[in-house]
Amino acid sequence: DMLTVLNDIPFAIPPYFALLARAVVTLEGIALGADPDYRMVMEAYPFVARKLLSDDRPEIQKALQEVLYKGGGEGQLTPARLSVLINSAMGIVSRGTDSVFVDFDSVPEDGISVQEAARYLLSPEASSLRDVLQGEAVTAIDLLLRQASRKLYSRYMASLPTNPFASFLPLPPLNELPGPFLL
Repeated sequence: DMLTVLNDIPFAIPPYFALLARAVVTLEGIALGADPDYRMVMEAYPFVARKLLSDDRPEIQKALQEVLYKGGGEGQLTPARLSVLINSAMGIVSRGTDSVFVDFDSVPEDGISVQEAARYLLSPEASSLRDVLQGEAVTAIDLLLRQASRKLYSRYMASLPTNPFASFLPLPPLNELPGPFLL
């Protein structure tokens, strides 16, 4: 059935891609003959992780964000995924018994130390990751400053004495104030 569909649809694989796929399949077959527990994806993932962390091309940046953020590039930065990525870049991949692919949410038990992770993050190999983490830090600081400003404004307004003659004039809500009070 698949062959008839492929014959009906004009579909061509570039020769270089076909040769590369053939070489990979051959190498995997040789490796599986020597070690039946060999997992090609697991062995290649440290290279992929290092490439994700060091390359600054837009498509690589997008792939990095899809790995780091739960939900495919949007949502929350997941610390477990960050840890798995850094561990993988340093050559430590969590290996399950029947797992063929890398589990982004399970941190290896024999992972790197905090000092090693910090040293790696400050190295040139993690330049792409530092850009993502810098954006996250700016967002977190902005959020914390906004919350502190709201609390400070509320406390300040509560501490002001009320004028018994102007009690019929209510103060506007915080989100309706003009100018720099827009939080």
